[in-house]
Amino acid sequence: MEEEDLARTKPKRKIKLQQVLASNGDAPSLDLSYSYIGDAEMISIAEFVNQKCNLHTLHLGGNKITDVGLQQFVENISPHPTLHTLYLGHNELTASGMDCLLDFLHRCPAIHTLSLVGNDLGAEGIVVLCAAITTSHSLKHLYLSSTDLNDEGVLALSVALMTNDTLNVLHLGENEIGPVGAEFIGQALQVNSGITSLYMNGNQLGADGVCRLSEGLASNLMLTQLNLNDCEIDDGGLRYLLDNLSDNRSIHAIHLSGNESITDLGASMLLEFVKSQLVIEEVSLRSTGAKDLTILKQLDLELRRNKERKAVDSHISRPVDATTQFSSDEDDEEDNADDDESSLYEGDCDLKAESSIESDASYDELGSDPGLDDPDSEDVEGYPERDSYTTNS
Repeated sequence: MEEEDLARTKPKRKIKLQQVLASNGDAPSLDLSYSYIGDAEMISIAEFVNQKCNLHTLHLGGNKITDVGLQQFVENISPHPTLHTLYLGHNELTASGMDCLLDFLHRCPAIHTLSLVGNDLGAEGIVVLCAAITTSHSLKHLYLSSTDLNDEGVLALSVALMTNDTLNVLHLGENEIGPVGAEFIGQALQVNSGITSLYMNGNQLGADGVCRLSEGLASNLMLTQLNLNDCEIDDGGLRYLLDNLSDNRSIHAIHLSGNESITDLGASMLLEFVKSQLVIEEVSLRSTGAKDLTILKQLDLELRRNKERKAVDSHISRPVDATTQFSSDEDDEEDNADDDESSLYEGDCDLKAESSIESDASYDELGSDPGLDDPDSEDVEGYPERDSYTTNS
């Protein structure tokens, strides 16, 4: 499920704000997401946050907060020592609200996670936000998917990334980024030494865009996870990507689901790449044109071998009491047996082949679980399950 779909499917709830705030007590997280919160409630929320010195996470996503409400919140918030996570995704914020968001980041310098997904910020809003990216020493996770970023906003962002080494995870999905914007990001990654996970899913990169992006990855030593789902990549674009990553030893996960023009030829290229790049542990190919089970099985096997090598290397590198060595190995084998559905189909990663393999029998043959989602289908806003006490029926 894409981030935009999340906004449509997340159930909204009508709440009695003061009752919810009172019942939250000293909990370290306050979840007011998808609760019909508007501008009128923002002063009360700010006053509550001021009283809770141990609060570290505030969920305000999926509401009706505008720039006016954000300004009221910021004007009434006091410097907070522990608040480190703020979710504002899927509200009604625009570029006009970004100046007061900068004020908030200055008042709450511990913020390391900020989500603005689904707000109509545009390039103008991103330019303002880049001031925080340039100067922040704490921001580590930034979610900017579906913010109408486009190539102009990407240019400003790439310049900011060249002077930032603290940001680790960057989501730029569904932003109409084309080959030009991809080149800007690639240039930034040649210099940036902080980004470890980059999500470019749902942009119109094509073969040209992925080539320009991957040129910047050739010398990057930090990026470990690259999400290029639904980026209009074909076998030619995939070849460019793999060629430019041939000397890269940091990336261990490449997600390519939804690129329907990647065929069995592309899967074969991936297979040879995984054999030569022993650090690659995760590949996703769901909803592509790769359908040859022989190739997919072999790719599955090679990914498992790479994971096993890493596990062995990690086990050897850490000191272990000789008296417990045998039992530890047994435990590891039991854990591996539990996980043996396949390194391809666990959690976030590996060779996802749901719609590229047509029948249930094919799932059984490959050992996959057709119910698993792609890595970018996680609720990146991080909203917890609804607590029953917050519902006002």
